[in-house]
Amino acid sequence: MDKLHVRTGSSNQLIARNRFGLGARASDPQLEDPKGWLLDQLKGEPPSLTRQPPTDREVAAVYNAYMSAIRR
Repeated sequence: MDKLHVRTGSSNQLIARNRFGLGARASDPQLEDPKGWLLDQLKGEPPSLTRQPPTDREVAAVYNAYMSAIRR
């Protein structure tokens, strides 16, 4: 078996938490089943947005105001 494709349990935990989540915290317990933990995260309803994201025009206005402020 190619050594590049072999993963340890520890690296599977890091991949599950950091690539697919918000990142591991020092206080997080060790995962017994990283794949199962990840699949559990995908169950249920997707999170809903509390408001609509800003439009391109709104983002540009905030950016331009910021750039003007730091140039002073």
